[in-house]
Amino acid sequence: DRQEMESTAILTHVLPGPPENIAVNGEVLPDGCDEMPDLEASGPLVITWDEVTESHPELGRTGELVEVVYYQVVLEQADLGLSFTADLPPEVTEIIVPETFSDYGGEFKLEILVKEECGNKTATETCFHIE
Repeated sequence: DRQEMESTAILTHVLPGPPENIAVNGEVLPDGCDEMPDLEASGPLVITWDEVTESHPELGRTGELVEVVYYQVVLEQADLGLSFTADLPPEVTEIIVPETFSDYGGEFKLEILVKEECGNKTATETCFHIE
């Protein structure tokens, strides 16, 4: 409407640390997708990770306590175009994905995103294969 608008924002260099020890059915997965472990999956997929309590160890201001607002879990099976997404409260570090999602097998990409109270986000991606 050709009106001048103005706002303010607080910028911060505090990034939440990445989630560590991401596991599926108890098997800890490697960071990234260079390695793709084969998992046996009979039943639902139980995805777990360590709670994030500190800022990123290498980026921004390090070694600070952070307040996580939510975790977002995204699981994709690209060959079939399947996607599962869930937003979880900060006290939840486990989710059960129904077995119907993994029944097809194949390659899966898993991403866990952490959002900190100031709005900054950090994500970790890993991959695995189900026969």
